[in-house]
Order: sequence, then structure tokens, then C-alpha cells
Amino acid sequence: MDWFNHTPIWHPRYQVEVAEHDVTLLDGDGMWRFTALAVRQVAALIAQNQSLAKACEHDPAWLAHAPTVLHALAQLAQQGWVVDAATAPVGWAVPDFGATPVWLRISPVLELACLSTRLAPETALSWAAALAPLPTAVRLVLCDDYFDPRLAQLDAECRAAGMAWLPLRVAGDTAWLGPWFGHEAGQPCWHCLDARLMRNQPVRAWWRSRPAGQRAGLPESHQPDATALRLRLLAEALVRHGPNMPLVTVGQNGEMRAHPSPRRPQCPACGDPGVLAARQAQPLRLAPARKLAGVAGGARTQTSQDTVTRLLAEVSPLTGVVADVRLLPGGGAMPVHHSQFFRPWRSDGAPRIQAQSCLGKGASEAQSCASALCEAVERYAAAWQGDEAMRLARAAELPAPAITPDMLSFFSAEQRASARPGERAAQRAYDPQTPQAWTPAWSLTENALRYLPLAACYADAPAPWADFAGWSSNGCASGNCREEAILQGLLEVIERDAVAIWWYNMISRPQARCAAAAQARAAQALGPAWRCWLLDLTHDLGVPVLAAIAWREADGAWALGFGASLSAELAAERALTELVQLVAADKCLTADAVGPHAGFLWPAGERAPQDAARHDDIVDDILCCVAAWRAQGHEVIVHDYSRPDIALATVKVVTPGACHIWPERANPRLFAAPVALGWLAAPLAPEALNFSDLYV
Repeated sequence: MDWFNHTPIWHPRYQVEVAEHDVTLLDGDGMWRFTALAVRQVAALIAQNQSLAKACEHDPAWLAHAPTVLHALAQLAQQGWVVDAATAPVGWAVPDFGATPVWLRISPVLELACLSTRLAPETALSWAAALAPLPTAVRLVLCDDYFDPRLAQLDAECRAAGMAWLPLRVAGDTAWLGPWFGHEAGQPCWHCLDARLMRNQPVRAWWRSRPAGQRAGLPESHQPDATALRLRLLAEALVRHGPNMPLVTVGQNGEMRAHPSPRRPQCPACGDPGVLAARQAQPLRLAPARKLAGVAGGARTQTSQDTVTRLLAEVSPLTGVVADVRLLPGGGAMPVHHSQFFRPWRSDGAPRIQAQSCLGKGASEAQSCASALCEAVERYAAAWQGDEAMRLARAAELPAPAITPDMLSFFSAEQRASARPGERAAQRAYDPQTPQAWTPAWSLTENALRYLPLAACYADAPAPWADFAGWSSNGCASGNCREEAILQGLLEVIERDAVAIWWYNMISRPQARCAAAAQARAAQALGPAWRCWLLDLTHDLGVPVLAAIAWREADGAWALGFGASLSAELAAERALTELVQLVAADKCLTADAVGPHAGFLWPAGERAPQDAARHDDIVDDILCCVAAWRAQGHEVIVHDYSRPDIALATVKVVTPGACHIWPERANPRLFAAPVALGWLAAPLAPEALNFSDLYV
């Protein structure tokens, strides 16, 4: 296109913010920030609403910039960000949050508030008047965007008047209706829904936090031809559900979907914002949790299918803790599921617009799906939200012993010197004179209160708290009850401790003779290109830890999976399912990444690993693991971060001094344990450790 003589405009689907040093484009799904001078010049040209030819004619200074501006225009147009004003697509409009609402009374029990500029009031009136009688008085609020800040004010007015209301949006790729807000005790309120929407739509939440976002929304498409169908379907849904109306969306093809909108007990508007902190301040008491007999996949109080059935009702890209879950191809005899969740948006920076991914493993489809769902819940809940129990103090000022950052992470001087910009905790050594943010936890070893660094327990904790302590998923776990979650977190800490000692010391271990059926299924799932075997990594804790190793001769690639359990067979199954999971997700190690010292990945002899114990109650499994750590001089500490609005329990299990599979090359246990076990005659020198960092 001849951009010299055509007038450029931004594509009408984007909201545009032009600042001194950057240009930002936003739509409902993404954000693009440009800092190049040429793009800022394009923005200046667009602001003049004229072609480059006209700009040069009126101001010759544009001639000097013409080549770079034309090049930038061509690139922006190719990506669809810039279009010709004369042929710009239609059907997009920016919601106006300053428009005067139109109030219409349909009947003594039905009122319509029209905040929308996309649907004519007479059309809305005709639709509302045709509704079948509703069982109670209600106000329908027609809007163009659920992020319209006027909705919070309207909710407050309806609450004060004791009047039920529900929002309706017809514009956009999908129409929305509901949920019904009746203000009854124990029922979700508008702010409960808004909190979920903000989490799962970070770009819209970020835009609303801007001054301009209080005046206008992000552009929405509008398909007038689809409006009649959408209104009919939504009317049917409203009459069918009445006061039980959930949030329902209608897509372009007429497909309807209901979305969860649960009450949040921690909601500042209808609940108690201090409920989580109060719960975390209480002592942790283990309750009997009898294992369900005959359940595959580990110590559980519910079947995998029951867990899946319960959690699938909470999956939604709009309001769900889990945004999506699906089966990956290629798992075969050991299915692999992929799930997604959104991290919290932050008003002090650009939002994270991409959902985070998790993987689920298992010997059956139900196990794999449950694993993927539970991992997404675990990670979703682990993000800092601001309502957690916290004390800001020096460690010496706390009323109970503190587990300081240098007791949790062990970075060498070389690691600190070479830390990347985002690795704040690795860059700065802990300073006991600097006040830290601490959160309460409970020692299962001593049955006593402890304090952990807040930033070690929660992802995305803000600076300066995260300057000395960093979060990792190690020890984070979810479960149908708290005891389930604690056991899974404990086993993960044990597994990664054993794996780190083996990997970084490059210790040859025997092949494990067990789980023949699971090995056969794994071999079938991987296919003939891979050779696969099990190594027994069980170490001084006596809890079976197994590594599933696969090697592809064609290119020398390696794949690894790990598992721990009090049952050796189950530890092997977990390792094998994780191996298949990572191969299906293409998370393999190249031959170069492993390097020339791969000999320790091959078996050295054979052995049959032994079970650690057999119990009928999960609590006994927990106490067995705690005793194993105590015998090695280590304490087990649990921080319960179960969110009041989420069905699963979530915990962080911490064992100060344990090794992590992530590289912490100054951990004393990394050097001492192999010698104490007789695996090495003397500790390796730090520079002799495996150079390949293990991130799985």
C-alpha cells in the first residue's frame, strides 16, 4: 500500500495510549508496548489525522523522518495494528462509561437500567417487556462491559435498597448475562465476581486501574445480526434459572456456557477480608484421614474421578480458578493433561496476559486430569494476594523462631555474582538487620509455631520482601483435605532432595526391579524410539525415590521423570508417568545439555527397592516422613495457604536444609549426604559438581 498518500489510523479494535517514551495498544486479550522512535512518530502522524504526504506539505520537518515512518507503517499494517482510514473495518465501538444511564420501569417488579450505547433503549425495553414473569423484583442492568466502574456503584445502591439485580452485556464476541445478585447472606456478591474477572482478564483489569479506564472501556465488536438470537437465548436462560441465574455467556454460534461465580468468604464487601490471616494464625492439628481402599495413584480420601467431577465445575476462562484443561495428544497408555491458570494482575506494572500452564500425569485419564486440575489450583492459590497473615519485623523480634532465607536457599558466591536480573533472592544475601515480611507456619517436628519468609511461601510477593527470599513450587501441594496436601508436599520435598544429591554429584545408582506393568505401559506410550529404565535413588530418609530415565539413540536426547512414595511400586509409577508427561510436552534434555558426563544416567547393577511403611491413615504416612527427616536432624514445617473460596486444600511444606533440584551449589547437605551414605569416598569440590542445572 502507498502509505505516503493514505491516511493511517490504528485498527479500531485497539485502545491506544501514547506516552513520551512508548506507545501501548490493548484489546481484551493482549497488550503490545512499542518503544521505537519510528512507532512514536507513526502515533504522532495518526494524531494529526492526515497522510504523510500532507504532513510533509504542512511541515517540511517530516521529510527527514519519511523513510523510517513509511517502513514502520508498512510493518504495523502487516501485523494488523494500522489500517487505512478510508477502508477501516466497522463494527467496533469503545464503551462509554460516562454516558447518562436510561432508566425504564417495565412493571412494578421489573426495572431496566440501560448503561449501554450499543443497544437502543427501545430494543432493550421490548426485550425486557416480553420476559415471562420473574418470581421476585429485579433490576436488569444493560451494559457494554462488566468492567464498567459504574456497576460497583449501582450494586451498592441496589444493596442499600434491598433490590436484586443482574447485569447483561450484548456487545462483544460473546453476550453475557448474570449472575443474579439478591444480596442474601452466604450468596456471592458483585465484588466476589469482580475479583474473579480481574484475575482472569488481566488486561481489562489493568486498563480499569488507569485514569482513562474509568472513563472508557476497551473496544468491543458488535454483531447486530446476532443480537436477536442472543437476547432470545438469554431470556430463556433467565426465565429458566430465575434467582439461581449463574453467569452465562452466548457465543457467536449461539453456544451457551455457564461459568462459576462462587462466594468469596474473604470478600471485603460481603465477607471477612481477615479470614485467611486468622486461620493461618491458628495451630495446625492433623485430623484422621483414612485412605480410600483400592484407589490408584496414591494415598487419597476421594477417587480421582470424584475429584475431577468436582473441579470441572469450577473450570472457566472467565471466572475459574482453572481457566482450561485438555488432554494432550501422544500420551497413549499414560494420558497427559494440560491445564491453565492466571497469575494475579498488578497495577504497578504491565499485566501478565498469558495464562500459566501446568501438566497432569497418571496411569489413567482420570488420574491425569485430576493431577492437572490440582496443580493449577495449587499454583493459582500460591500467588500473593495481599490478605495473607504477615508480620513485618526483624527475625529476632518475632514471638517464635524464624526460618531465615539463608536456611532455605544456599547460593554460592559464584551464583550470586552471575545471577540474572530477575533472580533477586540469588543476588542479595540475607541481612538480619533488615526487617522482613514473615508469615506463620507450623512445625510438625516440634508441634510449635514458626515463621517463614513471606516471599518464600508466595509467588509474586512484591519488593522489597522478595529481595532476600524467593518462591519455588517445591513443597507446594493440593489435596482433597489438608492431610492429603501435606503428604504430597512432603513427598515432593523428599523426592527433590534425593534427585539433587544424585544429579549434582553424578552418582551411579542401581536399576530398580519393580513396576513391570507400569514400565511396559510407559514404553508403549513413548514408542520404539526411546529406551527406558528405572533407577533407585532412595537415600538416607528411607522413603523410596525412583528416577525414570529415557534415552533416544537417534539424537542422544534424554528425558527424566521422578517419583517418591512410601510404596516403591507407586514411586516407580509416578516417575514413569512424569517421564511420559514431559516427553509429551517436549520437555527433554539435549545431548549437549547433559554433556559428556552422562554415564551416571545408566544403571549400575540392580536392586529391588523396599517400601518404607504401610499405613491405613494418611496422618501415619506424614508422621513417618517427619520422623525420617528428624533422624537426619531436619525439621518439617507446613504453611497452610488454602484459599477460603477454593475447594481444595493447599499447603507449602518446608524442610530447612533440604536440597532442591534447582541449582543451590552451596548447600552443605549436597556434599555431606553422599559421603554419609557411602556413595562417595569424599565430598566433591564445588567446581566438580554437575555443570548442568536441573529444572524440571
